[in-house]
Amino acid sequence: MSHAGPEDLAASGSASKAHEPRIQAHSANPKSSARGGAKRYPKGVRGLLNPALGRSDSLDLLRSSGASDLARRGELVLYRGGRVECSPVALGPDAAWRWRDLWAVRRIGSYREARNRIGMVTVEQDGCRRLLETESSLERAHLRDQLFTAGVTWLLTQPFALRWPIEGRCLWRVPDILGYDLDGPFVADVKPEASRTEYSDLMFELTRVKSRQVVYAA
Repeated sequence: MSHAGPEDLAASGSASKAHEPRIQAHSANPKSSARGGAKRYPKGVRGLLNPALGRSDSLDLLRSSGASDLARRGELVLYRGGRVECSPVALGPDAAWRWRDLWAVRRIGSYREARNRIGMVTVEQDGCRRLLETESSLERAHLRDQLFTAGVTWLLTQPFALRWPIEGRCLWRVPDILGYDLDGPFVADVKPEASRTEYSDLMFELTRVKSRQVVYAA
């Protein structure tokens, strides 16, 4: 029986490492922090979200009987590889969205008086190491929980914008998280219970009409 010497073991180890897949930094990773506390949107996104419907008018509309019709007229704003896409939301998240190719539709900013600072969560998926931005410690905690939840294989924060055009203006929102688990894609929002309002709950309800959505509270 022959025995491998130290040189043979070293050579074998080198060969094994050579065949291991190399983790690359994702091309969508932020290159620098947002300036001046502003949330940055890729070119072309802000024009699709403005002029926005005011909060008072939005609340009146969401309370009205026309809210169900509004949900059916929703549009999806996606961003991938430097290109902005906008199309009607026929269904919730599915393969047609090519969700694995999505880039965050906006950057998260921070400001001096903020109660929570921007935080990063690193995920390794699709052969890339990706930095996901979160805008609160609570959101970061829930995102990390997802990493240890059985069946969750893909995550993205600030994944897309939903907009509802209304007579030259629009109502819009950006969900916190888009994920994929054993049941398929899902949308998640993180909102401390003390911060939830009638407006936020009505907006969540509007999102649920077109997606499998969960809301995480403190």
